[in-house]
Amino acid sequence: MLEIVKLNKENMGLAYSCTRDHSLWGSEYHQMSNKFILDNLDYGIYAYGVLYEGNPIGHAILVDAKPPFSFVDSKNSVFLHCIYVSPKQRKKNVGAMLLEKIEADAAGEKKQAVFLNAIGTTWMNKDFFTNHGYSVINEDEFDSTMMKSFGKDIEYRLIKDIPACESKTNQLVINYNPFCPLMLYQYSQFAKAAIEELKEIDVIENKMEKVSEAKDCFAFGVYFNNLPILVNENKIKDAIELVKSLQIKI
Repeated sequence: MLEIVKLNKENMGLAYSCTRDHSLWGSEYHQMSNKFILDNLDYGIYAYGVLYEGNPIGHAILVDAKPPFSFVDSKNSVFLHCIYVSPKQRKKNVGAMLLEKIEADAAGEKKQAVFLNAIGTTWMNKDFFTNHGYSVINEDEFDSTMMKSFGKDIEYRLIKDIPACESKTNQLVINYNPFCPLMLYQYSQFAKAAIEELKEIDVIENKMEKVSEAKDCFAFGVYFNNLPILVNENKIKDAIELVKSLQIKI
């Protein structure tokens, strides 16, 4: 039996089903993301869990559409931070049912719209949302900002001028995304490798615990000499070599 649950303080542990598929369920990274949500519920964070025969197979995380975690500022709207379904359960209409539940709850709570950022075909797939009535309101070479409204004349402001991560020369800055346990794990592994191999480079790790710590939009990611560095657990060595190639000799 499939069940979609809007999570609260009592069952927030059901969030982040992705950790089950990456052997991180119950890990410190899983617990860190859960704790961040619970400690910041007053900011406007909403979580859903999808259960099949009692086992978590999917989840979604939303926030109120305002800085620092939304790329859109819109009164009384929400921003879909992520939606996930376990690979073994995909192409079974689970994602569609989860999205429909999110939209029904948002409309029932008199929200004006759901916004999101679609990136490529593997993360927040643009085609998936287009097929479910979302329209593109801004697009560039990296992502597409999309929206589905429940009324007319929705006012919103795109927050595309996310401040560049300023760093000193040969300084590696790692801004952890507290919403994503997989990213917490990947960046943690990268940080360990960087500290061990990049002896002449300063490694700065920024981990947010309270939303109030962010002045405006928070630029999650890895930056070296103010340039973004793509990091995932399968390409840590490549990221290290890229940083080495960008190092400025003084």
